[in-house]
Amino acid sequence: MLGRPATRNDFVRWGHPVWWCYVTGGLEMVSAVLIALPVTLNAGLIISALIVAAAVFTVGRHRDFSHLAPLSLFSAILVLANMT
Repeated sequence: MLGRPATRNDFVRWGHPVWWCYVTGGLEMVSAVLIALPVTLNAGLIISALIVAAAVFTVGRHRDFSHLAPLSLFSAILVLANMT
């Protein structure tokens, strides 16, 4: 089974169905592939930004601020990638 148990538990604790972590992971993989291809770079960055925005909203709504540090790093990477 894919996904760490702690990650799956976080998704459930935040009110998502247990399978939602797989949807999120799939979207993350798709966005990574899109970012790797020059033709679809912008689409990948947009999808990644939406994923990070949804994550920031979720952890903010549940006041689970320990997850904000990695999300801030991902946001900074997305901004830097968009500047190129």
